[in-house]
Amino acid sequence: MDRSLYGELEAAIVTSQFWHEDNADGDFRSSSVYGGQFIQTDAARALQTALNNFFRSKKVPAQVFVITLDPDDVLDKTKAWQTNRHPNQFIVAADAGLTGKRGKLLMALSSIESNSDFNPSNIDPAALSHDIATTIRHELVHDSQYSQVAKSMGVDRNAAKKNMEDWGLIPSMGAPRTQYLNSHIELDAFGHEFAERLATAFGVEKSLSLLTTYGDGQLQDLAKTVDLGSNFDEFFSENPEATFTRTLLKKIKKYLLRFQHHHIYESVMGCLKERKMKITKSRLRRLIREVTDWETGEELVQTSDMPGPGINVDFGAEPPRNATYQAWKFRLETDVLSDDMIAADDEDIRDLYNGWRSGDLSWDEVVDYVLDLAY
Repeated sequence: MDRSLYGELEAAIVTSQFWHEDNADGDFRSSSVYGGQFIQTDAARALQTALNNFFRSKKVPAQVFVITLDPDDVLDKTKAWQTNRHPNQFIVAADAGLTGKRGKLLMALSSIESNSDFNPSNIDPAALSHDIATTIRHELVHDSQYSQVAKSMGVDRNAAKKNMEDWGLIPSMGAPRTQYLNSHIELDAFGHEFAERLATAFGVEKSLSLLTTYGDGQLQDLAKTVDLGSNFDEFFSENPEATFTRTLLKKIKKYLLRFQHHHIYESVMGCLKERKMKITKSRLRRLIREVTDWETGEELVQTSDMPGPGINVDFGAEPPRNATYQAWKFRLETDVLSDDMIAADDEDIRDLYNGWRSGDLSWDEVVDYVLDLAY
C-alpha cells in the first residue's frame, strides 16, 4: 500500500475538522452511484467530502459514502452512539464493492450519531482519525487483492472480483460467520488492521513480542486495556484455538515486520502534526476561481448563469436550469474537477447533461457520476 495512505490520510481527516459539524440530526440523501437513499448527518457528509478530496488528490480510484446509522439498527448498543465516554467512536462498520466499467472502489462507511449531551471537545483528533483510517485501509487491502488477481489473470477488476466470489474467497450474504472469519481475503485484511491497531497501542517491537508468546493469554489481557475493535475479540477471545486464528497471527506478524522494515509507524503520527499543501498551477487557478469569476465568452454562455469578473458567490453550486451545455460543463470542469479530467464533448458527459436538464438527475448525482467517470 502506498505510504501516502499512512499518515497523510489521517492528516486529511484531522484537517477536515468534520466532528465540529452537526452529528445529531441526519437528512435523507440520494445517489445513483451508491444505489439509493440513505441518512447522513452534516458531520458524516463533511468526512465524506474530505475523504473523496484526499483520494482524488492522490489519484486513488475510490469513492466513499459515509452513511449515518439509525441507533435502533445497531445491534451492539455500546456502539450505537458517539458519547462522552467513547468520543472517538464514529465509524463502526465498513463495506466495499466495485462500480463502473473500470472497477472503481466504492466504499461505504457506517457512522453513528452523537447522543444529546455529547461534547466534541472530548475528541482526540489523532485517535479518531487513526481509527477511521485503519478501517479504510482494511477495505483498501481488499482493493489491492482485486488488482492482483486481475493482473495475474489478465482480466479487469470486475471480472477478478466475480472470480473471487465464484471461488468462494468472498463469502456470500448470509454465509455462516465462521466462513467469513476463515476467508483468505478477510484474514489478510484483518491481519493488516490488527497489526495497525497493535502497533498504535503497543509499538511494533512489543507487538511482535506479544505474538511470540501467544497462548498464555497476555495478548488477550492487554487487548482489554485498549480498543482493538469487536472483530479482535471474535478471533482471539471467542476462537483462540481455531486454525483461522492461528493463520491470522501469521498475517499480523507479516504486516508488523513490513511496518518495521519501512519505518511506517515511526512517521505516521508525525504526519498529523504538520501538513503542507503543494500548490500547482491547476490548484492555483481553482483557488482563484473559488473567489472570483471571469469572462467566459458568448460562445460558451448563452444565458446569464456565468457573470463577468467579480465576486464568485456560487462556486460549485448547481447551474441555473436553463444553462447551456458548455456553461454547465464549464462549471463541472472548473468547480468540481481539475482541468484535464473531462474530455471535450464526451458522450457520457453530454448524456448526464441531458438527464440533468430533463430533471431525471439531481446536481449531486451528476457530480457523483462525473467523479466516477473521471477515473
